[in-house]
Amino acid sequence: MNGSLGHFKAILQRRKERQQKSEGKFEKQKPSYSSEQPPAYNFPKLSEQELEKVKQDIRLKIKAENKKQLLILVAVAILLLSVLFYLL
Repeated sequence: MNGSLGHFKAILQRRKERQQKSEGKFEKQKPSYSSEQPPAYNFPKLSEQELEKVKQDIRLKIKAENKKQLLILVAVAILLLSVLFYLL
């Protein structure tokens, strides 16, 4: 009976130590991360035409990337199917 009580006390002590260790973990952050003011960015002001051009460029890049990923997916699928049919 004395052994199980000692084991239980040891478990409680380890739990208390882990809790104390984890309590101060997030308080040690750099002051720049805990600032309450949002950071000020100096982005250039764009006209409506320039903004639309930037948006269109982004859309075109995304479409090209999606097309590339689709081609890779189809190529891998065809390769896997051909290997599967070759094995059977």
